[in-house]
Formats: sequence, structure tokens, C-alpha cells
Amino acid sequence: MSNPETTITRKILKHLNAISGCRAIKLHITQFGQRGTPDILCCRNGQTVFFEVKTPKRRRLDKMQGKQFRDWRAVGAKCYLTTGVDDLPKKFT
Repeated sequence: MSNPETTITRKILKHLNAISGCRAIKLHITQFGQRGTPDILCCRNGQTVFFEVKTPKRRRLDKMQGKQFRDWRAVGAKCYLTTGVDDLPKKFT
């Protein structure tokens, strides 16, 4: 059985990829990646968007995730913390 965040991530990816003009993938971080990298990379109509997926009980970024959000936002990307499809920003529903 998969963990709750994996289940939520799969549902979000299915939802995002069904939206016209939107493409989303799960980022799999290896030993060469950076800690705190968001779970989902999405591009919608040319805008880079990152999503960090959490369960409703753990709805909080850790220190490294917060740094990643700040760094990506500084170069124009949008970053969101989400707990599911119903929690996505309105432009993605």
C-alpha cells in the first residue's frame, strides 16, 4: 500500500495533466538532487509552477522546502503547498 502523500500526488498529477495547456510530472530526487525540491513540476501556458504535496495533518513546509520555494519564486516560478486536488489554486480546478 502506498503512503498517503503518494496517493494524493497521483490524483493531483492526473488532474493537472487533464487540463488543456498544462503538463505536470513528479520530481524524483536522487542523491544528486537538492533537498527540499518540490514534489511536482508543472507548466501551464508557459508559467512554471511547483507543488509540494502534504497530508492535511502535515500541512507545513520544512526549512529546506521553504528555501526552495523562496529561490524559485525569486526567479518567477509559482510555488504552492497543497493537500489534494480540492486544495489546488482556482486556476487549476
